[in-house]
Amino acid sequence: MALRDLLRKLGLASGDDARETGVRRARLPQRAADAPTIRVPLHPGGLESPAAGPPPAIAPASLVRPNPAPAPIPAASPLASPMRAPAARPVASHADAGGATQYFQVPTAVGDLVGVLVATAGPLKGQVFTVSDGDTRLGREGCEITLRSQRISRYHAKIVHVEGAFVIEANPEVSARNPTVVNEQTIDAEALSDGDVIRLGDCTFKFRTI
Repeated sequence: MALRDLLRKLGLASGDDARETGVRRARLPQRAADAPTIRVPLHPGGLESPAAGPPPAIAPASLVRPNPAPAPIPAASPLASPMRAPAARPVASHADAGGATQYFQVPTAVGDLVGVLVATAGPLKGQVFTVSDGDTRLGREGCEITLRSQRISRYHAKIVHVEGAFVIEANPEVSARNPTVVNEQTIDAEALSDGDVIRLGDCTFKFRTI
């Protein structure tokens, strides 16, 4: 009896023993059925089935975003380039240098420049004087072309340019004592052509058209 009493205390007695002592043993709760395993799909198309293979491999090159092509650089507009001041215009002249052609730099600041007078002899030799459209007076003082020579009158003559034609007119008030000479001929008024030689007082000029 001692062994049975020990087994009863430890809960190891048989069912017959349990019934004999009037002790009821509670049943263990029934094990719930295993829940179905849910697999997360790796790609669109539903749940992954056992027959489905692994997802298709993605090429490494497709993961790289291509760099956009650089936009073409527009050609520089000619208007954007810096403006340059007009250079002086060279004018050829056959001065008294053995027939050799000489070049003189003519300023181009005057917008209506139509011709030049190149001094080839006298105290003004080597100087260049611009002739503008309309009337251009020649003289020692108060004229469009100032000629610093005591042998030239204050207002000696004028060159007129109208519609592409040139005429030189002597000042009638001084022409008798201080004439205007064109191509070795004393004139009152004479048409001028490119290359004509004009003499006023002690200065000689070659006329050049622009």
